[in-house]
Amino acid sequence: MNSSQFIELPSGLEFPKIIPGPMEGVMNELFCAVAHRLQLCQGWMTPYIRVTTHVPRSSRLAAFMRPFSAGDLPVIVQLMGTNGDVIQETAQRLLSLGAVGINLNFACPSNQVVRSGTGGAMLKAPDDVICLTKKIKKAIGNASLSIKIRSGFDDWHECGSVLSELCRIELLDFVAVHFRTVKEMYGKVENVEERLRFIIEQCGDNIPVIGSGDIFSTEDALGMLEYGFKGTMAARGLLRDPFLIKRIENSLAGDRVLFEVEQGRRMFFNTLLDICHENNTQIKKSKLLEYAGMMWGRPSKLFRQLCVLDVTELNSFRLPVNF
Repeated sequence: MNSSQFIELPSGLEFPKIIPGPMEGVMNELFCAVAHRLQLCQGWMTPYIRVTTHVPRSSRLAAFMRPFSAGDLPVIVQLMGTNGDVIQETAQRLLSLGAVGINLNFACPSNQVVRSGTGGAMLKAPDDVICLTKKIKKAIGNASLSIKIRSGFDDWHECGSVLSELCRIELLDFVAVHFRTVKEMYGKVENVEERLRFIIEQCGDNIPVIGSGDIFSTEDALGMLEYGFKGTMAARGLLRDPFLIKRIENSLAGDRVLFEVEQGRRMFFNTLLDICHENNTQIKKSKLLEYAGMMWGRPSKLFRQLCVLDVTELNSFRLPVNF
C-alpha cells in the first residue's frame, strides 16, 4: 500500500485519496467488473440508494453492493432521503453486509430529486442536514460516516454555515464538496479558485475535505490537492479517460504513465466486450454505445462505426490497442 495514495480518516479507516465519483446509471455490474479487472480504482463510493418510507430488504441491499464488493475493495455506500429512522436502519444493515462506511447525499442537483425535497434540496434547510447527520452517526457508532454536499443551493457561500458546524461537532470522517451550487447543475463557473479557498477555510484541519467537480486530468486533481483538499473524486472525467485515477495515483507516487488516453479507452472497451463474452451475457448495444459516446463522443468516427454493427458483429469486434 502506497501511503501517498490513502487518507487515514478520524475513524481509523484508510481510504483512497482518489476515488470514482458516484455516477447514477453508469456504475452498473459491467462497469464495476471492468474496473476491477483493469484495477482502475482502489475503493468505491457507490451511487445513492434512495431511502423513503421503508428499509430496503437485505437481499436488495446485498445485490446493490455485490458489484462493488466483488473486487475486495473498501466500499462506502451513499444514502439519500429525509427519514432518519429509515436511513439509520438501512445504514446498519449495509454495514453488516460489509460496507466500510456510509455517505449521506445532500448534493444531487437533479430536478426530480430536488422536487422531492431530498439530495441538494436539503441545503435549503441546513439545520435539517446537521440534525440528520447527528442521528445517523449516533446509530452507526464508530463506523465511518461522511457527507457529500454542493457549495450551496442558490449561493456558493451557503456551505459555510454547514461546514463550520460540522467541524465543531466533529462527527464526520470526511466531507465531499462539489464547488457548484445545486442551481448551477453542471454549468460553467468562473470563480472556481475563490470557491475552493472558501471551502477549505471553513473546514481548516478539522475535517478531511474531498474535492469534487471538473476533474478531467491529472493536473486538475493535483491542483485541487494543492488548495488543501485531502483527496478528490473523478466522475465525468473518468468516463472520458477510464485510467484517469491510475494516472493521478502514478503522479502522486512519482511513477511514469504507462500508456496514452486513447489506449486506455480501447482497453476499457475491449474488456467490456470480453466480460460479456466470457459470461455468455447478451451484449446490450445501447449500453456499449452509451460508454463509447462518453469516451469518444457521439460525433466521432469510431462511434459512428459502432452504430452500424449488429450484436453478432460486436461479439467479435475488438479495437487494436497498440497503434
